[in-house]
Amino acid sequence: MNPTTSRWRQVAGLFALGLATAPSARAAEVDFEGYYRARAHVFSSLSIDPQADNYEGVSGWIEHRVWLRPRFLINDKIGVFAEIKGFDNLVWGNEPHAWFDPSIQLDVPLVLTDELTAPVTTDDERAPLVDITLWRAWGEVHVGDHKFLVGRMPLNWGQGVWQNDGLGYDGEYGDTVDRVQWEGLFNGQIYGSLAFDVNRKGLLAAPDGTFSVYGMAAVRTEVVTAGVNLQYRRAVVPDAGVDPFDMFTGDVALRASFGPIQAKLEALVVFGGGDLESLNDARFASGGGVVDLKALTPQVDVGFRFALATGDGNPNDSRIKTFQFDRDYNFGIIMFEQPMPLFEAPIPTDENGGRDDSLVALGPTMSNAMVFVPEVSRDLGAGFRVGLLGVMAPVAKVPDLLVAQERRYYGTEVDLKVGYTGLDHLDVQLTGALYAPGGYVQRANDLDLGGIVFGSRLNITIGF
Repeated sequence: MNPTTSRWRQVAGLFALGLATAPSARAAEVDFEGYYRARAHVFSSLSIDPQADNYEGVSGWIEHRVWLRPRFLINDKIGVFAEIKGFDNLVWGNEPHAWFDPSIQLDVPLVLTDELTAPVTTDDERAPLVDITLWRAWGEVHVGDHKFLVGRMPLNWGQGVWQNDGLGYDGEYGDTVDRVQWEGLFNGQIYGSLAFDVNRKGLLAAPDGTFSVYGMAAVRTEVVTAGVNLQYRRAVVPDAGVDPFDMFTGDVALRASFGPIQAKLEALVVFGGGDLESLNDARFASGGGVVDLKALTPQVDVGFRFALATGDGNPNDSRIKTFQFDRDYNFGIIMFEQPMPLFEAPIPTDENGGRDDSLVALGPTMSNAMVFVPEVSRDLGAGFRVGLLGVMAPVAKVPDLLVAQERRYYGTEVDLKVGYTGLDHLDVQLTGALYAPGGYVQRANDLDLGGIVFGSRLNITIGF
């Protein structure tokens, strides 16, 4: 089907839905929140080395994104919420087409991630329908200090290391779940929640798929907010003789303020075992987390983050130890954000975008790494702010078959940022970056790369 025809059919469908529901909508209070974002990138070369074969030169593009959340407040106890994405990271001048998603190539099994995403084309699962998409929709019922939710809704917890709704300043993906959930408030400070999730459903006539049971408890005071998020997940493969895969995740998050000092922490462990579609008798034990400290003054803020994600010495073993940060948890604008190294495709097509991604060593997420991020920023007045950020990333566990001395480091990135928020509803951020790759990237896939990547990003967001 022609992408343009598909897009207009979606527009017509949403318009028809609006007309069909208009009479009943008059009885409800309706409001919206959302934003439009235009984001421009320029990179000297994501091939890293100008001497490499099929070297890709300067690359640059601009992306759209529209996010809308209409709220239909039927009365003071019942509401329906929806989230709509439009032109989601669609490059200016392009129609929707396949775009490279390096997470598909990662070693972490599918069952360990939240799989629900926006609809995709029938031709290529890497090609989302990025023009207009009904992303999420759920209902809420409030009864006293208790709330009941049902539907397809966003997931978010702590600093977004594990569960991230993708709605932040630089969000791109977002975690989504089909869920029935209860939430309760006790004594004005203690929160509790229980939920049942359908993460992935296979054959309708078979007990296969991935299902989760979730529990959360948290306490909030004027100084500290702390909580624990527990999840038990079971993945069932319908083949005879295949055992279910059971996994447990425990995640602790804390946020505290002591005068000008802010501290945020998230730490989690994941373990389990069983049979997966591509791996029998798998055993999983991993963990990760982040500590984020900031000292805030009226003009100057100083911060430091440390992040850790465990890795595998033997990634091909059935004992999996690699932990993967959520793709929407970001550090800089190059490392753990852009797929590298990329090269010119021998035969450019709409599907590959003119790029060969078969030798990519880093994608849009952090795993098997320790990351150190010092940061300082200063308020210049009149809505302007300038900041400097560094990202240093050693490898957490060097693979056994590699030369340790050459593969211990992902690289160093330095970002200079200038922001403007002087007008209500407008956020403009300009970032310039330098990335010096370490041996892990330079010598990935038997390459011998040398060079530095320069990049910039302009982010313009109009919110309401």
